[in-house]
Amino acid sequence: MRKQVVRFISWRWVIVIGLSAAAVLLGLIGFHKNLTAQGQTASPGQLLYLTVQLFTLESGAVSGPVSPELEIARFLAPLVAVFAVVRTLLALMSIQVKRVWIRLRAGHVIVCGLGRKGTRLVEQLRAKHEQVIVIESDPHNSGLARCRELGAVVLIGTANNEWTLRKAFVDRAKMLIAMTGEDGINVETAVLARQLNDHGNPSPLRCIIHVSEPNLQRVFIQHEIYTRQDDPFELEFFNTFEIAARVMLRESSKRPEASDAEGRPPRLLIVGLGRLGEKLLWRAARSWRIDRDDPAARMTITVVDIDAAAREQWLRMRYPSLDEMADLQFLPLDVHSPEFADGNFLWDSDGEVDLSAAFVCLDNDSLGMYAALALHRCLPEGRVSIVMRLSEEAGMAALLETGSRQGAIRGIRAVGLLEIACTLELILGGTNERIARAIHQGYVAQRLAAGEDPADDPSLAVWEQLPHDLRESNRQQAKHISAKLQSVSCELIARPDAVITPIEFTDEEIEPMARMEHDRWVEERRTAGWRWGKSKDVKKRINPYLVPWDQIGDNVKEYNRNAVRLMPAILAKADYDIHRIQPPGSRTQSEQSSKKAEHLSPPSTNQPLLDEVNQAGLWFHAKKTRPIWTREVERDETVETLEGTEHVSAGNVLCRGEAGELWPQTAERLASQYVATGTVDQDGWQQNTPHPDAQGVLAAPVDHPFSVEAAWGRLTGKPGDFLVKNFADQDIAYPQDVWIVDRQLFAATYKPVEA
Repeated sequence: MRKQVVRFISWRWVIVIGLSAAAVLLGLIGFHKNLTAQGQTASPGQLLYLTVQLFTLESGAVSGPVSPELEIARFLAPLVAVFAVVRTLLALMSIQVKRVWIRLRAGHVIVCGLGRKGTRLVEQLRAKHEQVIVIESDPHNSGLARCRELGAVVLIGTANNEWTLRKAFVDRAKMLIAMTGEDGINVETAVLARQLNDHGNPSPLRCIIHVSEPNLQRVFIQHEIYTRQDDPFELEFFNTFEIAARVMLRESSKRPEASDAEGRPPRLLIVGLGRLGEKLLWRAARSWRIDRDDPAARMTITVVDIDAAAREQWLRMRYPSLDEMADLQFLPLDVHSPEFADGNFLWDSDGEVDLSAAFVCLDNDSLGMYAALALHRCLPEGRVSIVMRLSEEAGMAALLETGSRQGAIRGIRAVGLLEIACTLELILGGTNERIARAIHQGYVAQRLAAGEDPADDPSLAVWEQLPHDLRESNRQQAKHISAKLQSVSCELIARPDAVITPIEFTDEEIEPMARMEHDRWVEERRTAGWRWGKSKDVKKRINPYLVPWDQIGDNVKEYNRNAVRLMPAILAKADYDIHRIQPPGSRTQSEQSSKKAEHLSPPSTNQPLLDEVNQAGLWFHAKKTRPIWTREVERDETVETLEGTEHVSAGNVLCRGEAGELWPQTAERLASQYVATGTVDQDGWQQNTPHPDAQGVLAAPVDHPFSVEAAWGRLTGKPGDFLVKNFADQDIAYPQDVWIVDRQLFAATYKPVEA
């Protein structure tokens, strides 16, 4: 609280107070000299009264000689008063001025909930020059002054209140982050924001909410607000305890979910089964199951908690499948008790410590430090890693670092919940960031298992120490996963609290995805300034593998194939399961080749919109009437169309309409719909006219904003734009190949076909 007061009293007000004191002192001296020169006397109270009146210009006009002190005070006092009044008025008006400015500009960020996590998030947003509106229900929250100092607009009220959200201009915001202390309020805020934002926001509102209750998140994922694709609203979840659990597992010097040198399943110790301990237990057990082919191999987890019986009952109710993955032992011990201090529960019947790692997840930092030090005294030095949770990576964490260098408390690692779990890139990165980190973690595990030394390769560093270009590379790889899966008719399904059994890709599925990953990597490297050379040189950005797939060696191809084989397990650890839309072998070979070439997307993502159009009977037959220009895509590239960003693979065709609009197309479909005229413009684009025997398309007007997962990426349409599918799919309710055409372009380039 003291720090907040110091921040609030800025240097300007310190100067004002100092000048006011100087004016009072000079006024007292000046009035005393003036009255004495006239043979008059005055009490100290009268002198103070006359001096105070100087600030309101009521006592400066005096008879007789005016001393230098009084002369200065007569001008200084009113100037200080004017400055103070102006500053106060500006402070009172600044909130309204900022709100009007935000209203006019739009695109601001709303942060709901101002605990330590919320305050830290506001600091990071303002550091990136984002306009921020904070909603906080507690008018005495210690973070309010800090937010005002940073230039954020503060609204006092509850986030799940319609009046408060309207006052925060939620209909003009680009993002809303709800991280109050209650899941229910966060969920209600998201639902209300969606209602207030319904088709009124010029750009999609991205809503990110903190939900720590797994059952609530599971139910919410099935709700229309999460599954609908036809409104400008994007909803994502995050859980700081889930994030911290991942980091704590990673921070153990051994992989706690891995077997020991003799192949025995691991044994973990968790002290404190609050929200963090619960998430850590579940994640460790599930990671063990994902990596194991034998369901009978079970890890052992010992839980120490003063309220162990109630915690056990609650845990088994929340995660009924836990007993399938691990043997659980619950010990009702107080960390201050002699039984905990002597550490007898750490030893097995043979007098050995077979513990793989210990995790201290207590909410109180001092109590957590006490428990970690007690375990450190009981465990053999250097054999068992102890990872403890701290609120911040300061204070006690600094003490641990110092102690570790001196050898006093070597083996204890501290994880700051605030720094690790409340980073802007992790919260705003959403699903893609989690998958990117899982990819990197899987890559590091694979390389370490092959015996490589992290000291010799910067790509094996932990995520926080990874060079920026390598982190971005993982993010790009994560973004491309959906395109790979769509090419083999698979989709991702979020399953945060389910037991996931990773699928095994067939050879027919692995090969095209491995080729796509290599092509993506080559394009990414070239964009980053790398070039081909006979031998690899990181400093000069030279790599011998920057060549087409057919020109690389079998060992490099197998490396890409292995990356695809590992994809299901990596995604499972990021809480995503891979679902086959059509089982392998259910299509003919020609159908499979056609589907792979067109990168078809799963129908389930577009089902709500297709249901709406099908039930309304909006489809009508139309044919293209105007010529187009095309060029072959020689390597993978990304293009901006009127409806969104689309990825075009090498070998396909990029089309350009008469208005300059772009869209991708497969070479096969182009040949079936158009005829080349032989005309080529100066940029190498070839002219094509509609084929006279082409069947055309089926189109349906949509009277509200909508979006679809098309063959080339996610597209967004405006009210009045057309949803389009192939005429050959007229009897298919949920075609895999759909796209969007702008209403004006449709009217100019298509003609309805009379029945």
